[in-house]
Amino acid sequence: MRAFFLSVSTVMLVCPAQSDAEVVWVDANGRTIAPLAGDVPPMDGPASALAYVAPDGLIWSMNAETATVSPRQRATSETGIFFADPECTGPAYVAAAPPRYVFRIPDTSCAWARPDDLTSEMFSVTYYSVGSSCVRSVARYLMLMSRLIVVDPTPPDLGACPPLHIERRDPK
Repeated sequence: MRAFFLSVSTVMLVCPAQSDAEVVWVDANGRTIAPLAGDVPPMDGPASALAYVAPDGLIWSMNAETATVSPRQRATSETGIFFADPECTGPAYVAAAPPRYVFRIPDTSCAWARPDDLTSEMFSVTYYSVGSSCVRSVARYLMLMSRLIVVDPTPPDLGACPPLHIERRDPK
């Protein structure tokens, strides 16, 4: 009987009862800001790449330390405008990004997001312009720039008191 009790106790510790609680972002004043999107933040700090899903469905990068959001930072090799033509003419493309993620494209005044229905295309060779030269680049998945959603570059204001932290809260 003692062995049965110990094994049941162990199961209850490892697998606690489920509830309707959700994991949310909370500001320093205890106000719920938004549900947690994705995995729990890594232990290397709150400035890690975190996602904030805005009420309009667009996904912004969030900094929990400053309680601010901004367009997603992309790798330098993914930020340019690419072409299939070796003269850097014709339709303009950008490196594929996940749907709804807000990002910047250099030398444009707005932010951009990929619509849900825009498929990317694989190009075995791409070209991008550097000054007055057209430079050959590596193969990559690209999206037609003319099909992207234009987004106001002003990020949503969370109205939060930093820093943000996560908590498990029961819905009210």
